[in-house]
Amino acid sequence: MQYFEPKPDVAINRILTGIMPAALYDDGFVITPPAAGGVAHVDLKAAGGFALVQTEQGETIKVAGQHDIQVPINTGENLLWLKVNVANGVITKQVDKSAALHAVEVINSPVAPLSSLYLGKVNLTDGALSISADDFNFDGVQRFSFDKFKIKPFKDAEPVLSLYRRHRLKEQTSKSAPSVQGLNDGDWFSVKRFSAEQPVITAYNSDGTTSGANQEKFRRLADGQISTFVTIVKADINERVFVYNKLDNMWEF
Repeated sequence: MQYFEPKPDVAINRILTGIMPAALYDDGFVITPPAAGGVAHVDLKAAGGFALVQTEQGETIKVAGQHDIQVPINTGENLLWLKVNVANGVITKQVDKSAALHAVEVINSPVAPLSSLYLGKVNLTDGALSISADDFNFDGVQRFSFDKFKIKPFKDAEPVLSLYRRHRLKEQTSKSAPSVQGLNDGDWFSVKRFSAEQPVITAYNSDGTTSGANQEKFRRLADGQISTFVTIVKADINERVFVYNKLDNMWEF
């Protein structure tokens, strides 16, 4: 399916809305004490990072950090915000040339500006000679890491499949699910067939063998069927995700 966007100038931003949370991503836009010392400003490590900011119009805007900057602060409490400026739903270099208002700003404000994302708080004591990590408070800062997705490319399946990996099945040879020893509820792996074969996924016994009275099983959630193996049939073109149910000692899919 191809989606036709009648307003391509906002298409890249619009497709993020409702899909990714408004947040700072990975290590982007981190406030740190000034490398040069002093109390006039803090450093904002922005280079290479990015954030998603929700505007008052409900769009989600991606902000990419190009270089680090210095953010002026004052004595007392400083609340810092990453603010985007929008005109008619379009990100612009300047909303108004006479105002010289840039598309993205870092604002020091006691209240949240429109179309902004919270970066953190700096408490500067009157008479302080320096700023340290103890002067920062990041409670309420929304930071998200793509590691949470565990999204990785498919890899060729080994005889024993690995946790948190997407496996490519290319041959008839049966594969074993990971051992459940030490697993947590919700641990997972996935498989997808990449050939005309019908590979079989077997369970790995909790005592380290592939059979026995304590052998974990597979449960198909669609109909509740339980078995010690799963056959990936030729008609199945989907990626199958197996999630461990620790209470019942079963791989559910």
